[in-house]
Amino acid sequence: MRLILTRQRSDSEILAQRLTALDHSVLIEPMLTIHPCPDTKLELDEAAAILLTSANGARALACHTADRQLPVLCVGDATAHAAQDAGFKYISSANGDATALVALARQRVNPSDGAL
Repeated sequence: MRLILTRQRSDSEILAQRLTALDHSVLIEPMLTIHPCPDTKLELDEAAAILLTSANGARALACHTADRQLPVLCVGDATAHAAQDAGFKYISSANGDATALVALARQRVNPSDGAL
């Protein structure tokens, strides 16, 4: 089977290797490139937790804070793995979508603990 992968190149390369191993013909043609905002200042002192909706979000957060003790709540396992790779220590995965992430946040974080 011939397949085209349109995610950014770094994300597509791993999947392409897996698909090639399954005898698929793979073409990587990224439709977008992710560039974290270099001058973004994050105010995380009052944060009870950080919600991450993508692996790119986890990588961007890592570029903007040295604090790896912040609890991070991730939409799914790929995002949780990216947070782990970035060195975050307290990681939870909602194993799903945005609705599951909201449910996880309600379960894990008391509003009086701080902002999300």
